[in-house]
Amino acid sequence: MKLEKALKTYRRCIKISYDNEFVDIPGYEGLYEINRKGEIWSNYRGKLLIPWDNKYGYYVVGLNKDGATKKIKVHRLVASIFIPNPDNKLEVNHKDTNKKNNYYKNLEWATKSENMKHAFKNGLSPLTLTIDHNNKAIAVTRKLSFKDAEEIRTLYKSGQYSQSKLSKKYNVSPRTIFDIVHNQRYRKESY
Repeated sequence: MKLEKALKTYRRCIKISYDNEFVDIPGYEGLYEINRKGEIWSNYRGKLLIPWDNKYGYYVVGLNKDGATKKIKVHRLVASIFIPNPDNKLEVNHKDTNKKNNYYKNLEWATKSENMKHAFKNGLSPLTLTIDHNNKAIAVTRKLSFKDAEEIRTLYKSGQYSQSKLSKKYNVSPRTIFDIVHNQRYRKESY
């Protein structure tokens, strides 16, 4: 009995030391709580849940209720609880582009268009906008992101990789690598 009581006190202290502003997760009141950093406390287990990466790099947790488990993205939980959404925007954007940083001040509600523009601006999207022959803007798929291109330039300049090795590593033609290292493609001013 004494050990159980000591463990409960210890677990409660751990919870408070992370952030004492845990709030109930709507729909899971009494079961789970979340703080502004995106840490989720399980009242049943008496500890923080450990999120995992989904295939897109976002943290996800499984919340159990009435024998059913629901997978929920942590950043969406944080935004829905701690960030007002007066315009009813549907997407949540990570301001610093780090999908693992779910602190509420790093998140913002966005439209799909705003989120895509943010991704283009920060070189996160393999798409780029271009103008077709009718003077209309269209999205074009790129095999590499602008961050990939910056990494290629850095690796090439370091002398660790030849253009041939880089073309194999990134699965693109040697000509594409040549154009990237000579700033003829994926230039900063083009995005």
